[in-house]
Amino acid sequence: MKILAIAAVAVAAQVASCSGTAPNISTSSVQSLAATACKFAPTAETIINMVAANPALATAEAVAQAICAAVVPPVGLVSAAPVVAHYVVNGKDVAISGTFVK
Repeated sequence: MKILAIAAVAVAAQVASCSGTAPNISTSSVQSLAATACKFAPTAETIINMVAANPALATAEAVAQAICAAVVPPVGLVSAAPVVAHYVVNGKDVAISGTFVK
């Protein structure tokens, strides 16, 4: 978990150096918003990678919306199995991983 926190700080620093301001996005906010909007809980790594690939995703809501647009809910019962979808931006393919929730 500490490694992910360090990675999040590093990504925020990289984004800040590119855009002049660091987005104020917490992984838990994105996870909560996505779980509410489309019943999908993305991993922290997914969120960090998406913000790094697309600095235009400047809010937790924008990141959650992009994730929900990329994942396809399972038919029938909710699956606890890990899901991997893809989000392509600026020629970069970002793997979206996480699980669907009830």
